[in-house]
Amino acid sequence: MCRIVLLIVSVLFLSVRHADAQIGAGLLLGGNLSKGDGPYYRSQHKLGLQVGGYLNFPITNRLSIQPEPQFSIARVHTLDAGADIGNSIEHGNKSLQYFSVPVLLKFELIPQLSVFAGAEYNKLLNGNSYTMRNRGDAFRDGSKIGYTLGFEISRFYFRYRHIGDIDHLSSHHSDLQQYQLGVKWRLF
Repeated sequence: MCRIVLLIVSVLFLSVRHADAQIGAGLLLGGNLSKGDGPYYRSQHKLGLQVGGYLNFPITNRLSIQPEPQFSIARVHTLDAGADIGNSIEHGNKSLQYFSVPVLLKFELIPQLSVFAGAEYNKLLNGNSYTMRNRGDAFRDGSKIGYTLGFEISRFYFRYRHIGDIDHLSSHHSDLQQYQLGVKWRLF
């Protein structure tokens, strides 16, 4: 699945050179605050980073589709709850590295102000870096579908991201929530 998404994104980037001048592309760079939400996480936000690019395909004057391949580091703080149980994890900060491709529907409210929402494909890149006490992987490294909501003001953006069911730690549902703040540069 990851290879298919990478192939699609590569074809889109390569086809931009020959496409109409209205299609835009650029770079994204920002920080994020991540929070694991579940029985094995302390409710606090940890600082991480996000870097990527975007392609903008206009549908109308104000509406466009914008895929954004990106790499992000989400940091969460796990608890030592249930230390005597085999599927627990040692407490502390964990750094989760994701490759994501949000596909956003973007609407320009007024010049320099846009809102957007969309689904995103997520792949955990370092899922085998953290193990439970029973030696199984603590985090699910398969592909996940999440969602993104946000807005842009000029070159600055704010995003809320959500990925569900991120770990193997318990039978309870565990989610990753992330707030991103960053800057974008238009290349063309």
